[in-house]
Amino acid sequence: MQDNNGFVFYDPYEQPPEPPKKKKKESKPIVMTRKKLFSFALVVILLAGSLSFGGTYLANHLTGGSGDNPSTSADSTGFDLQDATGSKLSVQEVADKAGDSVVEIRTESVSSDAWVREYVTEGAGSGVIIKSNGYILTNNHVIEGASSITVTLANGKEYSAETVGTDSANDVAVLKINAKNLTAATLGNSDQMEVGDMAVIIGNPLGTLGGSVSAGIVSSLNREITLDDTVMNLIQTDASVNPGNSGGGMFNEYGQLVGIVVAKSSGTDVEGLGFAIPINAAAASATEIMENGSIDSNTDAPQEQYSEEGYFFNDGNDSLFDSIWPFSNP
Repeated sequence: MQDNNGFVFYDPYEQPPEPPKKKKKESKPIVMTRKKLFSFALVVILLAGSLSFGGTYLANHLTGGSGDNPSTSADSTGFDLQDATGSKLSVQEVADKAGDSVVEIRTESVSSDAWVREYVTEGAGSGVIIKSNGYILTNNHVIEGASSITVTLANGKEYSAETVGTDSANDVAVLKINAKNLTAATLGNSDQMEVGDMAVIIGNPLGTLGGSVSAGIVSSLNREITLDDTVMNLIQTDASVNPGNSGGGMFNEYGQLVGIVVAKSSGTDVEGLGFAIPINAAAASATEIMENGSIDSNTDAPQEQYSEEGYFFNDGNDSLFDSIWPFSNP
């Protein structure tokens, strides 16, 4: 209240006047055009990509990695042996990936009997393309003594093959056909194999069933087997192996070539025992053969049809016409 002198007094029981309220500013809606939205999204994508690249670079820098598929370069083989990395494949995927690298091999050998009459013995086996320009890895016993060798690719094309050289002690041979741009197998590192790993066999069983696939596991490693009086350290598998599979490929779950099929166990009551040369050993022999030709061996005696240990080992040809059945000691 105000007195006569113009002073203002407030009644303590009277509520003080409320201060004037400020008017709230009305918020304007955010309007984003298509152009602005696209620009914003582009910035977010670029920022995310930069962070991802930076993280990958930092991880590789700290771990010493390169970001590429790692491989083990084994000087003794002359080949880059790929590490077992990546996603594991099914048997079907392994067959699709590796099937074109496996070939059929047919041989003809001319022999004479006691009356100097000549006759032709036919044989069959398998091989694996290891170079896209026509180099093929197989067993020595598949082509030994052959006067002519014919190679049939997975697409049905046939080629006459020449023998580059052999290593009879390790039962390895290298052939060459006049072809280019072939599908070569990816060589794995057999030193990294473990018991229980997948084992896929691709070859030409019975000499008439080219491209056949069988699968199992690695049953044992470094198995000492005596073949033709030579002790070899082989990979044991329970995958089906038959005459004609010799020289074919054993592939792992990544589609990598890890072995060259060499023998099957014999005996009417024995099944599920096949053997392969580890690719590290076979590749080392193949490299020396391609560089220097055949590798000398101290054993000049002809190979026997069966070894003393009861393992099937042909006499120079995986022949369908020789007495190779049954798988038992004579």
